[in-house]
Amino acid sequence: MDAPTEFQSIEPVYDAVYGLMGLAMMWPGDVIPRYADMSPELFPDALTAAMWQAIIDAHKAGHRPAPPLIAQRMSGSPDFAALGGAGFLITLIDRATAPDHAETYAEVVTRGWQGRRLSTLIASVGDVTADPLKALQNIKFEVEAIERHGNYIGRGIDLISAATAYLDELDSGRTRGLMTGLTCIDRRLGGLKPGALVVLAGRPSIGKTALARNVLHGAAVRTYC
Repeated sequence: MDAPTEFQSIEPVYDAVYGLMGLAMMWPGDVIPRYADMSPELFPDALTAAMWQAIIDAHKAGHRPAPPLIAQRMSGSPDFAALGGAGFLITLIDRATAPDHAETYAEVVTRGWQGRRLSTLIASVGDVTADPLKALQNIKFEVEAIERHGNYIGRGIDLISAATAYLDELDSGRTRGLMTGLTCIDRRLGGLKPGALVVLAGRPSIGKTALARNVLHGAAVRTYC
C-alpha cells in the first residue's frame, strides 16, 4: 500500500508503523502496555496517528483491538477507507511476528520522527544574526524535545507490570490465541499463540499423549470447521 506522496522518501517508517500496529492487534497484552503513551506526533501523518490511537483506545476500553472494531472507530476517515479499511488491518495481523519485535519498530518510528524534526529545525533556523541568543534558546528547546521523545527507544517494562497486564487480560475474558475447547487450558494459557512453546509434562502413563491429541483436535476443529 503506497504511503502519502509527501512521505514516499521515508517508506521504512511506514513499514515500522504498520508492523507496530500489527503486533499491537495480534499481541495487545504484550505490546500495548509498553507503547500506549507514544505521542501521536511520532507518527508520520495524521492517519497513522489516528489508527494507532484507535487501537490504544479500544484496548483501554477493555476490548480486543480486532480489525472490525478498529475499522468501526475509523469509519469517518476517507483516507482509512482508501487504505483498505478492515482488510488492510487484517493484512497487518497476518504479517505480525513475535511481540519482542515491537521495540525495533518503535525505534524506527522514533528515529523517523527525530529526522523529520531535525530537518524542520534546520530549515527554520534561517538568519540567526538578528537575535542569536533567542535562536540558540529555540534550538536548545527543540533538541531537548527530540531527546525526550527518543526515550521510547530501548525502553522496557518491569516484571510486575508485565504480569499484571497479562493477568488483567486473562481475567477480562479476551482471548489471545487459538482456543482448544478445553476450558482449563484455555483459561490458563489464553489460547495457543504463534511462537509459544507449551511443555506438557508429567509422570509416565498418566494421559499426556491423549491430552495433547485433544488439544490439537480442539484447535484444528476451531480452525478448519
